[in-house]
Amino acid sequence: MKNNFIKVHQTSTRVRYKYFLLKEKFIDENILKNHLKRIDYVIDVRINKKAFSIIFEIQKDITEKLEEILTKLTLDELLSNCENEAVCVSCVSEEEPSIKGMLNASSALISERLVRNNMLKAGITTAASIPLLIDGSKELLSQGLTSKVLESAAVAISIYRKDYLAANSTNVMLELGEYIEETTVHKSDDLLKELAKPNVEEAWVEKVVDGKTTEILIKSSEVEVGDIVVVGIGNTIPVDGHILEGTGSVNQVSMTGEAEPIVKYRGDRVISGTIIEEGRFRIWAEHVGSNTATQRIRHYIENSLNEK
Repeated sequence: MKNNFIKVHQTSTRVRYKYFLLKEKFIDENILKNHLKRIDYVIDVRINKKAFSIIFEIQKDITEKLEEILTKLTLDELLSNCENEAVCVSCVSEEEPSIKGMLNASSALISERLVRNNMLKAGITTAASIPLLIDGSKELLSQGLTSKVLESAAVAISIYRKDYLAANSTNVMLELGEYIEETTVHKSDDLLKELAKPNVEEAWVEKVVDGKTTEILIKSSEVEVGDIVVVGIGNTIPVDGHILEGTGSVNQVSMTGEAEPIVKYRGDRVISGTIIEEGRFRIWAEHVGSNTATQRIRHYIENSLNEK
């Protein structure tokens, strides 16, 4: 199915489209941007998902090629581009949450109450607040008036008014909030990395060889829609699909949170990432690769973190 787009504006070095594939909730701007930037003679790409807008900075007129790519581009193709990567967006960081800022702010708050000299109080408070003041100043220059700018302004005004208790208390609460936020994001990153790992490297698929139906072990990435996948006890289901034959129990806790295994019969639907605890199934593959439930959940988390 062709994607709808409208050319809104064009100059010799710039072209803007309203691209309606951006209405798809699983589309992530970073992945789409990186995909489009690989096109020859494209200097830069800017995307506004809310306005369904894509702006290309180009070296020469390649609008015909761009429109051909936009017409044929699919969500599945975008997700496939990062299938083999543990993490395919910049929102995931290896850096551990740091408690250093909160400790410095707390130490300044306590020290300020024990010190009598106003000059020393001002020095302690200012030293503890410098990271916040620097970040606020940088953000004011790069992004204008934001919440961080207002936070740093509140602390700076308190220091100027010699209200060191207010300055240090505010700084402690901001650092505590920052630490809680970093910890939450770090846990989300760990979940994202876990989801990004391939659950199944290989799968048994029924193939006709010399006129006989035989089970062949192939890479999971090579499984196609319509293939018959055979999965036994202790194995992870590599595709989303329906059971053609077999009865048994499936542990779905990783996907649905259900603690008890669910008994599945012929005709029931199964999802990738779940584990067969009892029985053996022949499964008709409905969704494979980047289109499975596991990959879509991963991409949804990526998108949520990017919109943070």
